[in-house]
Amino acid sequence: MGYGMVLAGGWIKRGERGYLKSNTGRQRLNINGALNVADLKATVRFEDTINAETTIDLLRDVEHQYPKASVITSSAIMRLTIKQRE
Repeated sequence: MGYGMVLAGGWIKRGERGYLKSNTGRQRLNINGALNVADLKATVRFEDTINAETTIDLLRDVEHQYPKASVITSSAIMRLTIKQRE
């Protein structure tokens, strides 16, 4: 069984093709963000996908938000994907 397929029951006559429904049309919400624990200000980006390029963009946004900071430390990176219910 392939990725995203839903089990279906039923009989298929020999020589005929049967098809399985797929849930590949679902939507995902990707939120890439950073939280300053000192002042609880968040830097948030909504992305189509989260990868190295979008993570670098997030870190640049953090740099712009805190231009006087000499060091910015990242202590944790978490990816949370929320799947929309159908």
